Amino acid sequence: QLRRSDTAHSAQVDFDAFFANLTARTSRREQRAGESAKPQESVVLEESSPAQSATETKVAPIPPVLKETEITVAPTDFGIPQSKKRLKSIDEVMSEVAPDKDESIIDKAVADQKEETHATRERKLTRTGVIRKADELIDKSIDDGAEKFVQSTAGRMGTLHQNEKIVGEKEDVQALAYREYIRRKEKKKQDTGIIKNIDIKIADQAVEKTKVVPELHPLKSAEEIEMEQTKVQAPLVDEPTKIERTLIGSKKQRVISDIRHTGNIEGQTRLEGFFDDEEVEKITEDELEEQLEHNRREKINHFELEEQFKQKSSETVEAAAVSSIDETYAPEKETPVIHDIIDYNSKNDQRAVYLELEQLQNRFKLRTVLTFGLELLVMLVGIFGSGILPDFGLGTGSEKAYIIINFVALAALLIVNMRSVFKGLKALFMFKPSGDSLGALAAVVTAVHCVLSFLLGESGAGVSHLYVGTVGFIFLLNCFGKRSMIRRIFKNFRFVIKSGEKYSSACVTNPKEIKEFSKGSEEGYYDIRYNVKTTFPTRFLANSFADDPSDTVAKVSVYPAIGFSVVVGLITYFITKDVLGAVSALTALLLIGVPASGVMSFNKALENADSTLLKERGIITGFAACDDAAGATAVVLCADEIFPNTCCRLKGMKLFKKMQMDEAILYAAGALDGTRHPLRAVFMESVSEVKDRMPASFDTAYEAKLGISTWIYDRKVLLGTKEMMGAHGIEIPGTAKPDEYNSGNVRTMFLAIDGAVYAMFVCEYFSDPVIEYELQRLEASGIELLIKTEDAGVDEALVSEVFDLDAATVKVLSSVASGMYDEKVSRSVYNEAKIINRGDPITFIRSITACSILSGQFKLLKTLHYVGMVLGLVLVAILSLMNSIATIGPVHIAAYGAFWMIVTNLIPRIYKAVPKR
Repeated sequence: QLRRSDTAHSAQVDFDAFFANLTARTSRREQRAGESAKPQESVVLEESSPAQSATETKVAPIPPVLKETEITVAPTDFGIPQSKKRLKSIDEVMSEVAPDKDESIIDKAVADQKEETHATRERKLTRTGVIRKADELIDKSIDDGAEKFVQSTAGRMGTLHQNEKIVGEKEDVQALAYREYIRRKEKKKQDTGIIKNIDIKIADQAVEKTKVVPELHPLKSAEEIEMEQTKVQAPLVDEPTKIERTLIGSKKQRVISDIRHTGNIEGQTRLEGFFDDEEVEKITEDELEEQLEHNRREKINHFELEEQFKQKSSETVEAAAVSSIDETYAPEKETPVIHDIIDYNSKNDQRAVYLELEQLQNRFKLRTVLTFGLELLVMLVGIFGSGILPDFGLGTGSEKAYIIINFVALAALLIVNMRSVFKGLKALFMFKPSGDSLGALAAVVTAVHCVLSFLLGESGAGVSHLYVGTVGFIFLLNCFGKRSMIRRIFKNFRFVIKSGEKYSSACVTNPKEIKEFSKGSEEGYYDIRYNVKTTFPTRFLANSFADDPSDTVAKVSVYPAIGFSVVVGLITYFITKDVLGAVSALTALLLIGVPASGVMSFNKALENADSTLLKERGIITGFAACDDAAGATAVVLCADEIFPNTCCRLKGMKLFKKMQMDEAILYAAGALDGTRHPLRAVFMESVSEVKDRMPASFDTAYEAKLGISTWIYDRKVLLGTKEMMGAHGIEIPGTAKPDEYNSGNVRTMFLAIDGAVYAMFVCEYFSDPVIEYELQRLEASGIELLIKTEDAGVDEALVSEVFDLDAATVKVLSSVASGMYDEKVSRSVYNEAKIINRGDPITFIRSITACSILSGQFKLLKTLHYVGMVLGLVLVAILSLMNSIATIGPVHIAAYGAFWMIVTNLIPRIYKAVPKR
């Protein structure tokens, strides 16, 4: 029954029958033993006296069940064909064993037979592929290095399987391979995201075993229990726990090539089945895009408008959708309408808006020319009527002809400037006066004065003056101001529609974000500005035409000026009893009370500043944008924007541990690649020739006020200050002496690799004259500087020292605020068309400073206009009450207006909001 053929897959032994047969045969052999002359051997199982052992022979009874005995078997090379070995029969085995031999010999023979049966069965199963599936699972879950390991061990030990019992040397090799399989399986889970949220770093250290004393198990050996209870531990990388870290650079996640953990982390709850192998569905980017496109098409096909919207055209719906992109910036007043164009809502409106603005520019140009011609005609008529022609003018026989000529010229002026007159009067009667309201009312009153002069002149009332020339002068200055406005808007629109990236000024509006940005400041900031890429500048026309300061002046002064003029006119009538004299006083008061240069002075100041910015690829769209940016209290800039590559240099370096200079520079360049470190360009220029072979960095992060940490060649690389080395427990060599170099505009930076310092760099920072001048103007405007940096050397002391700024006006953003800033500028947004540029930080700074300066200039100009109006009204009122109104003629009023025009236009030119570089 112990026999089996070589082709059998397994050997099943009926031990009961075997032992029964063995007992019977042993009895028969005992009977033949007496007859045989051959001496018999006795197996003594316990100690006995010599006398007893000489006379007695005690045979141990055969136990009913044989205990399994593990016998160490030398490894067999299954790759070499084995010669067939004939197995001994049971008779041959029993013939070698005497019935009176020790029981251990029988047990040894049975164990040898069982071990040989087990080895043969294993070899056959391996050759036939029955348990090869376990090998395939191992091969699928490990990389090439692990495959070589399994192949090398397979040659020594044969097939591995966790359920097969292999003892001796085979068991040691199998345990190693099985642990390798578990480790590679957990790495696969890590890479596919199953345990990706476990934030651990695996150090390149040996696998530590925690051996547990095995307990006796009736079915498992001590080695099996030890292998099951072995825990693979992976110590965490020594990382500082209280350091603010911000991922920077390309943000590529490092693929850890040697993971030695099984998910069993101390203190972690492990749920049943959480770490089991699961098939993760993989999908490519193209497939995902195709699926999203399919979903969009399905939504479009099933989309249906509601009943109330079905009658609207697609153009109207599209315009409404685009205009509602930025509803948070809705203006207080209605958007100005240019014919049929509401605003610049999409790129489809480019041609229409461009043509409308071009027509407006040509229209104001023609209007200015005609107004200037009519004003010149009126001046010539007045000159000839003032004494050159004795029979032509007021108080002569041709007085009526003179009045008619002036009235016709005035009518022509009203017709040419009809739009301004109509809008001014409309705004006046709607109690929303504009910059045109008082001038339009004065022109109408002047026309009434001409009619009364023509009618009352025959009754003996003396006509002292006709103020048509003054009206023409007011209209002419108004044309100059409106033409300046349209010219500015037209140039700005041409810049907006040009191809290329556009950036616009944005404001931090979230109170929590403002609090974080203001952390560390004594007073705090309530208006923080930054430059962000814009997808489409919305509400261009609304911001270009809105909030003209001349309208503000009119709202304050128009009704008081009208009321004062009427009161003085009535008092003059009661004193002089002269209707024509009272109307003349009323007309003179209204004309001298008009801020004639208001529209011109404000628009010219903004146009001059905008024209200079336009040459630097930046614009301020209008007065609304200027007023909005004038309230800025802080501006956010990056360290590489105030320290470009021309303002940093590597002054020197020290090497340690026999590191080569080019290797140190290569590691530093790799760590800074993809970041916004000011010294990045310096190191990248040094390795420009080998840039293609430069090592890639992963998990690059900036540790606040310390430096850069990253992984290169699977090695931890640190590049930062001596405080960073101390935070990571790295000792600085005694020969470094960084404190000898850290002074003024010089800073030191250490390079550490795998916990050891290899180099120290001495860096020097300079200031660009243009940037320094603009930052000083920014400080003078009351705007503080917030710096987002990835260079621990760039701090408040360095910036204030290099740019000669007050240290209280400079602040470095915290790690949290820097992350918020990165999130805001990481994507393009739909933003209002207020301050637009091409991304140049200097242009952005100049625009913010210009808005602050222009806001102050506009306040000064408003004050001057108010002063001019009050002085003029008081002067004319005194002359009217003294019955000396005839001493104030149109030339005097025009000269008075020209004086204030010169004053209000010289101030912006003397103190320019945007000086030329």
